[in-house]
Amino acid sequence: MLTCCTFILCLNVLSAQDMLPDVQIKNLRSQNIQTASLKDSTSLTVISFWATWCKPCRQELEAINDDWDEFKKTGAKLIAISIDDSRSTGSVQSIANASGWEFNIYLDDNQNLKRALNISAIPYSIVIDKDGKIIRRIQGYNPGEEIELFAYLNSLK
Repeated sequence: MLTCCTFILCLNVLSAQDMLPDVQIKNLRSQNIQTASLKDSTSLTVISFWATWCKPCRQELEAINDDWDEFKKTGAKLIAISIDDSRSTGSVQSIANASGWEFNIYLDDNQNLKRALNISAIPYSIVIDKDGKIIRRIQGYNPGEEIELFAYLNSLK
């Protein structure tokens, strides 16, 4: 009986790790928000972790933004979360403005969400469903992988 209960407890812990953790991050006006508010009850959400100093991160976000019309056709929402610390968060807004990014950007300057998701390297993206369940994790970026992401999102429509 103890083994069965232990198995069920472990199963619950594992499934909890597949949900978007509810921690505090900031919007670009430095207002605190809960990550639970990031999920969209009507569509999939792609959350991309990046930093101003991470060239592949910026390449990925630029590539998605360049094909923004194709991304919108997937019906998903994109959120970019900067893990820059307080010394470099001032550059986040200017990079987003200069790049003309059309998606929402948030700050995880204390890296609470990054730690809660056990992310060790960026770029790193997750796809969450309408309930906040993580259905895909993507580490790294190579040019052209955004097309694979679009195809994956379209396959879930």
